[in-house]
Formats: sequence, C-alpha cells, structure tokens
Amino acid sequence: MAAARAWAAEHGHLLAPHEATWQGYPVGVWLKNQRTAARRALNAEAVEQEDRPVASAVSAERWQELNDIDPSWCPSWPVAWQRCFHLARTHLSGGRPLPEESGLLLIQGEDIGHWAHAQRAEWNTLVPAQQWLLAEVLGLEPHEEPCRFLPGQRLRHGVAEPRCGPPTSPPPASTHNAKAT
Repeated sequence: MAAARAWAAEHGHLLAPHEATWQGYPVGVWLKNQRTAARRALNAEAVEQEDRPVASAVSAERWQELNDIDPSWCPSWPVAWQRCFHLARTHLSGGRPLPEESGLLLIQGEDIGHWAHAQRAEWNTLVPAQQWLLAEVLGLEPHEEPCRFLPGQRLRHGVAEPRCGPPTSPPPASTHNAKAT
C-alpha cells in the first residue's frame, strides 16, 4: 500500500500501467491484481447465488484505502482509457488546450492528442458514462463525419488512427476475388 501511495503522490493518480514500479516494487502489477480482486468482490454475490466458491476478493478496508488515494482507481472500462482521461482533464484544468493530433502532447508516456482523436472517432463504441465524461468534462464531441480505416493504414501502438470526414478519393478496388483474364 505504501508503494501505491507514493506512486500516486508523484503521478497524481492511481492508474499505473502494469509495468510501473516504485523503488523496485511492481506497483503496476500489484494494482492490476487489486483491480481484479475488486471486480471479483463486485461479482461475488452473483457467484455465490450460483453456489460456486468465490475467488479471493479485495476486502472492504483495502477497497476504501485505494479509493481514498484515487476514487477512479478501479474503473469498469480499461485502465489505460481512464489514465488518458485523467491526464487530459489535468492538462485542461491548467488552462491549456487539448490537441487532437498525434505527437503534440505526450504526458507520462501517453499521446493525449492521439487518444482524444480516437475517442471522437470511436464515440459509438464507448459506454454512455465515458461519452458523458468526454463531453461534459473535456468538451469533446463525436466527429460529425464518419471515420474509416484505410487499407494498409499504419498502426500506432497497435491501433490504426482513423481518418475522419468525406473520402478524398475512392478506396482502391480489391483484387483478391478478381478473376484472372
């Protein structure tokens, strides 16, 4: 718990990536395990009703300790999303604009511009609570024009960056089903 407190004190949140360490202690892995245990605790009642044993769950005391450090420590969506949201919110609270282009704003190793662009492009894949956070807290809205992934598009961190707006040229014809003449 001391490593988690110290990591949060330095970074401003308890959304450490799994590879994060604090003075040699694997705080990221420890937090990932705590989130897994917390989710088990949330599902424990349903599991008990099915008459199955409940795997180790985080105690109410531990949950509260982590919640006191950072109330967003265990989101129902991916931690990476919550971390980027937190970093974007902190950036905006300093009176700085939020870019929507890759490479313009890197915070704690996260490309916030790329993330913001991706949220607008993938708006309909987000749960309503995420959409509300983006709209009401960050002032982001979905792209007006549909976004698409282009053939052969380069991936950034395993995610293609969609292009939004009307196509500038028609996509190339697929040749994999064409008959040879």
